[in-house]
Amino acid sequence: MMRSDQTSSLRNEVALVRCFILSPAHYEDLGLATQAAVLSLSNILFWTQSGYFDTEAIHKPLLHTWSLAVEEQFYFVWPLVLVLLLKITSLTRTLAIFAAASVISLAAAEYMLGRDPSGAFFLPVFRVYEFGFGATLALTGKIARPGAVAHFSSLAGLVLVLGGSLVFTEHQRFPGLAALVPCLGAALLIYAGPQAILNRVLTLQPIRYIGLISYSLYLVHWPMLVYFAYYHNIPDSPAEIAMLSLAAVALGGLFYHFVETPFRRRTPARFRISGKQLGISAFVGAVAITLTGGKIDEKHGYPERLSGEMRALQERIEAAGIGREEAIRLTTCHFTPETAEQLARDFTGCLPERAENAIVVLGDSHAADIWAGLSRAYPDHAVVQFTGAGCDRGRDPGEAGLIDWAHCDSLQEISGRWISGNKADVAAVIYSQRAASMMIGDPVMDSASLAPDLQRLDALEADLSRVAEQGVPVLFWGPRPEFHPSLDVATGTFPTLEALLAIYGEADMTPYRQLDDTLAARFADSPVTYFSSFVPLCTPECLLLIDGGEPAITDYAHWSPAGARLAISRIVTGTPVLEDLLGFPDVASTSQ
Repeated sequence: MMRSDQTSSLRNEVALVRCFILSPAHYEDLGLATQAAVLSLSNILFWTQSGYFDTEAIHKPLLHTWSLAVEEQFYFVWPLVLVLLLKITSLTRTLAIFAAASVISLAAAEYMLGRDPSGAFFLPVFRVYEFGFGATLALTGKIARPGAVAHFSSLAGLVLVLGGSLVFTEHQRFPGLAALVPCLGAALLIYAGPQAILNRVLTLQPIRYIGLISYSLYLVHWPMLVYFAYYHNIPDSPAEIAMLSLAAVALGGLFYHFVETPFRRRTPARFRISGKQLGISAFVGAVAITLTGGKIDEKHGYPERLSGEMRALQERIEAAGIGREEAIRLTTCHFTPETAEQLARDFTGCLPERAENAIVVLGDSHAADIWAGLSRAYPDHAVVQFTGAGCDRGRDPGEAGLIDWAHCDSLQEISGRWISGNKADVAAVIYSQRAASMMIGDPVMDSASLAPDLQRLDALEADLSRVAEQGVPVLFWGPRPEFHPSLDVATGTFPTLEALLAIYGEADMTPYRQLDDTLAARFADSPVTYFSSFVPLCTPECLLLIDGGEPAITDYAHWSPAGARLAISRIVTGTPVLEDLLGFPDVASTSQ
């Protein structure tokens, strides 16, 4: 069985189809991902890209190839190690060495989850113990005898596999100890043997067929979902989910019968496709796809394929994104995994020259936009920046995932110490964070199901109240609405600006209005003063483009420099607590 050429064929088709609907930035990313996939280095690429600033997973057609890369890397090493060990020692000692390596790998994975979660997820060295289950079963060849032990093993294995898939969430610490659940479950199902009661059910023809096409089905399912989501939306209705599932099975079946099967033996002595033909076609295909991916990456996703007005908008968005990064001091004073260590050593360079009547802006990247806007609109005020990537308050300390939140811990410690030591000079603390971080649901996957996360709001209120108890006024700057698909994605999805604006004009912002209302009611009797940004930003229409076609946002909600100027003016004007604190914006400064 030879599957690498089948995988290469899919990668080529993905690159061809996405050329017509991907935004230049995402098409450029696809070019790089295509090269990595051909070289079986996808996991390395996505590890280096992972983090708060990474592209949404739903915009990566080849994201699923990371696991294939891990398998390929294992297959490169495993046979060599096995042959070497069996030559110099016994099978029993070989198994003992594998067991020791698995324990070390598991311990290392648990350790890395606290330091580099994405490394623990993507790198094969931290998943050796997962392969160890299969390796042990393969080397020993042990299968349970038909009877109670086999039946129990089968049942327990299925419970573990299904239980893990149903119970684990995106915030689960994984792999580490949690990965033992599905791995042990799969091992028990194999150990139970073909005569176990549940295993006999799994041999029914429809289920066996899904197993036969599973590799092809895996290859096609994720790109299909990405295509659908990029051009339409995330499937959220039962009809859409059923339609995509059936389509994936059908396409996976076609790949199995017409691409994968031809590489299998027709008779014990003959291949349908000779080894020479296969080798030449695989080599030529790999070179062609790698060169194509490199060209796409080099040409920055071919922005010239967009219509004139959409290309102009895309260029403005890219320029605004660069301007925003400079405005929020992304690489110098905004806490990220890359900057946190330096900022923890010395933050003084990020503080204003004087701290009298200081206005402290605290929160995540949305708060950084506010700091950038305020510091330019009010140059005579001492506006202090304590912001970090994804650093919202009220987060569960046990919350895990692929992002290392240690930089947020540093931000909270440093900002808390500074506020406590300078509270006599602090006129107010302004806090803000992203709307979606206070809601249940996924704004990209299913925005209609978004609802306020009351448990997180409880924690947030308690956290901000503790800041207010130090004797400093705390103002909660309400969250802004979000646009999905994000503006930088939409430029590659819609052919004209009119079509783009029509879709955004129909966007349902009700979940964000409900969150705004919930927060206003929640903080009405709190020592923290809440005020809305949703109302001024969405009256009469939510701020998206400024006169002249300048983007007010750079993605789903982050303000461009021009957007920040206009948003600050709208929100401060008509918000009494801000007018009293700040006065009116410096028009000369905001127009720069």
